[in-house]
Amino acid sequence: MPQVIKLKFQIPQKDRYQQMLDYLRVTPSVRDVVVSGGDIANVPIGALEDFVSKLMDIPNIRDIRLATKGLIAIPRISCSPKCRLGWSGWRKKRGSGVDIAVHTHVK
Repeated sequence: MPQVIKLKFQIPQKDRYQQMLDYLRVTPSVRDVVVSGGDIANVPIGALEDFVSKLMDIPNIRDIRLATKGLIAIPRISCSPKCRLGWSGWRKKRGSGVDIAVHTHVK
């Protein structure tokens, strides 16, 4: 049976996040960001909150969409007090002019 070689990231996740933010800071044509590449429900809320807050600080970013199936598949995480508290931090930045949406799909 043929095998496929699984590629692994060579750069630690924290450094990859920083590279993404650096790219977005120097690319003013990007206005809409989708945070996905898996599921945001798998990202610790502290790390997600930090990343989204940094996205909101980039002047050209106007829309942030968070992709997750977690609202359906594991609602106890998405609706947990810890998660809600983390997400509420973004509301404090509401005056920034950045729109945030959480989107999901169900089969």
